Amino acid sequence: YFIKGKENGKGKKTWPDGLEYEGEFKDGLKHGKGTCIFPNKQKYIGDFIMGKYEGKGEFIWENEMKYKGEFKDNKINGEGEWFWPNGDVYKGHFTNGKCDGYGIEKKKDGKIYETKFENGGKTIQKLTVVGECEPHRTGTTVTFKPDPDIFDSEIYDYETLKIRTRELAFLNKGLRLTLRDD
Repeated sequence: YFIKGKENGKGKKTWPDGLEYEGEFKDGLKHGKGTCIFPNKQKYIGDFIMGKYEGKGEFIWENEMKYKGEFKDNKINGEGEWFWPNGDVYKGHFTNGKCDGYGIEKKKDGKIYETKFENGGKTIQKLTVVGECEPHRTGTTVTFKPDPDIFDSEIYDYETLKIRTRELAFLNKGLRLTLRDD
């Protein structure tokens, strides 16, 4: 229904650019639970506050990559899980759409393990089984953000890290290292 010409309550709307929304409205804005389907087939399912992703939700990209967790002010922000199409999963903390602070995921013997650290390596969660995976999948993913109490800067020289990663890969036969700048 409409109040003063603006959508309120549950409904469905399609914008001229092809964006589709089905869910709750308040004063003409997406507000409450809803689903957005974008023209490029990306999808957001979850909570909205005054037109923005806010609270718990799930965002699915056209390549089937997916994030499920907390959003704030239209951004991935808080605790959540990132799922890659190849089956890899990262669980941890995110700030403004980027992995932030901590998170280690390890796959071995059909199980997914996780541990968390802060303040230069202080364990805040011991190694814990958090899920299952295909038995042949193995590997460790480490995500971190430098602690400002320890490091002078949070900015790294990507070229230096690339060279060091290449050296480690060369010296460790069969080891696959991936350097990703989020």
